[in-house]
Formats: sequence, structure tokens, C-alpha cells
Amino acid sequence: MRTAIVSLLIGFVLAFLVLALSYQPAKERAYKRRNVSPTNSPEYKIFFMFLVVFPILTIVLAAIALVLLS
Repeated sequence: MRTAIVSLLIGFVLAFLVLALSYQPAKERAYKRRNVSPTNSPEYKIFFMFLVVFPILTIVLAAIALVLLS
């Protein structure tokens, strides 16, 4: 049971990373055309959520689940 939860959570983290990294090149191309700073955009905040907040949240939830199951 513990192995299944850990493997599922690793899959979630990898899925979030793939989504965030596949989103990045298209965003950079759009900003090069418009000459806008990427860090001031709402798209950058969405990218930050995918890359940082969701994996950390997933790991925290995994830790709580493992503690409750043990």
C-alpha cells in the first residue's frame, strides 16, 4: 500500500513537471514576439504554480498519507 502511494505521487510530480516544461517554450516564443517581460505576466504565475507549488503540495500530502497509514 505504501509503495503504491509513493509511486502514484511520483507520477503526479512528473506529470506536473512535464506540463510545466511543455508550456514554457511556447510562452517564451510569444514574449519574444511582443517584447514583454515574462516575469510580469499572469502566464508566468501559472508556470510557477505548476513547477513549484503543485509538486510541493503533492509531496506534503504524500507525507501526511504515509504517516496516517503507518
